[in-house]
Amino acid sequence: NQVGPVLNLGPRYPEQDADEFTFPTGANKTWGRLQLAFFTIGGCYKTGTAFGALGGLQLGLKETRSTVWSKPRNAKYVAKQGMLQGNTRGSLGPLPGVCGIAPGSTAGRALTGLSALHANWEYMKGS
Repeated sequence: NQVGPVLNLGPRYPEQDADEFTFPTGANKTWGRLQLAFFTIGGCYKTGTAFGALGGLQLGLKETRSTVWSKPRNAKYVAKQGMLQGNTRGSLGPLPGVCGIAPGSTAGRALTGLSALHANWEYMKGS
């Protein structure tokens, strides 16, 4: 048992493959709710930022087609849309999955359709 030159510790301490620095001793080796929440929020934020940046680039190219200095404006569109979409999706990340969102979105779409049908009933009856 040689002792290390700096801290007077043996070379086997700490073991490189030990999980004791990630998980408490005796704990189940699965992620908890907090780790899953951070992973979900971060993933949703990054995905939203990527899609928002692509949408902002498309919008910027369409809006600045006739201007000479389009690059700075395109960058502004990309940054603005990327942050907007990232923040929106990041805040929706901790909500329940598809099984939890599907009934509410279906009910919302049905109510919106009924409202549009009611508002345009006379127009539809005449045609």
